[in-house]
Amino acid sequence: MRCYYCGRPSAKKCPSCGRPLCTLHDPCPACEMGRCEVCRERLSVSRCYYCGRLICRECSVELNPGIRVCKICYSKLDEVVRETSKDKEKYKEWWLKKLKELSL
Repeated sequence: MRCYYCGRPSAKKCPSCGRPLCTLHDPCPACEMGRCEVCRERLSVSRCYYCGRLICRECSVELNPGIRVCKICYSKLDEVVRETSKDKEKYKEWWLKKLKELSL
């Protein structure tokens, strides 16, 4: 079997695409460009909506159809949502307290 890129005898196959590769072309250049930037193991399916990293399905969360976020940004987003929820609860408590004061 010959290397897909240069025609030299191949030493092994690319685990992602199955192309025969020689020692000069290991890892496979085509697959390396499309790898997930979080795990570096699987091929990417899209980009993170927030940071733009190439991401695979296992390293991302789908927020809405067609909008994927990497797990790194999702954990930061989750922290922001939790803090915002706490602020909303504090505001709600304050507002209810004011309403009680005004009704008395």
